[in-house]
Amino acid sequence: MTITANLTWTSNGAVSTFSFADSMKCQSALAHNVGTSVTTFASVTGSTSALVDVSTLTASIGVFDNVVTVTSAFSSACIGA
Repeated sequence: MTITANLTWTSNGAVSTFSFADSMKCQSALAHNVGTSVTTFASVTGSTSALVDVSTLTASIGVFDNVVTVTSAFSSACIGA
């Protein structure tokens, strides 16, 4: 499938940032997860070949970064196997 877009981006410059860190431990295994995402939303005008009869178009650009560190394999008991 090919989608053709002819759009004009009108952003107010607002950027949303989300950061997280979490850990999971079961028996001797530990997983640590950290990440961030940055997103900006904007209204757009124009057309796309995949959308018809749409009066308002909204678009976003986002970047997501995630790093997971696992110290050892989780046992079958930890993952429900």
